[in-house]
Amino acid sequence: MPTNKIGRTVFDYPTFFFYLPQTEAESAEFILQDQSGKQIYKQDLTISNLSGVIGVSIPANKNVPPLEVGQSYTWNFTVICDAQDRSADQMESGTVRRVELSADIRRQLDQADPRQKTVIYAENGIWQDALSTLAAARRDQPNDTALKADWESLLDSVTLGKIAKEPIVQTKPQP
Repeated sequence: MPTNKIGRTVFDYPTFFFYLPQTEAESAEFILQDQSGKQIYKQDLTISNLSGVIGVSIPANKNVPPLEVGQSYTWNFTVICDAQDRSADQMESGTVRRVELSADIRRQLDQADPRQKTVIYAENGIWQDALSTLAAARRDQPNDTALKADWESLLDSVTLGKIAKEPIVQTKPQP
């Protein structure tokens, strides 16, 4: 996330990204709450032997309501260092706001490839979706040097350049 920990998205079920350094922790949890503090989504994750950039996607199903346009949501990502003593947990939190795009920007996105979409989202301050679009393109084409450069540039633009060379890794949801 950018340093102000506020992201914007146009998606009703966005993906959130976090940097996970090398850790001995085996699990983490992601919680999303609405403006009233009501938990609308929780995902427990297995992170054993993982380090890098991880994504947590909100699933589009009947048990999770879509994010509403104009509403802000609070997220918490917690690395559980000791399941018996949660006081040692390492937590990051932030805010995401769902926004509506103008018809002109939607038209541009409809005609754009993933690299162009990333630029359009970034130019319009839609951080969540710029990152998600670029991360998906990098997962699909991990050896594409242009996408790698775009990734480094995007992360550097929000003072996250030091993690730009870290791999994008997959977490395992816990049952």
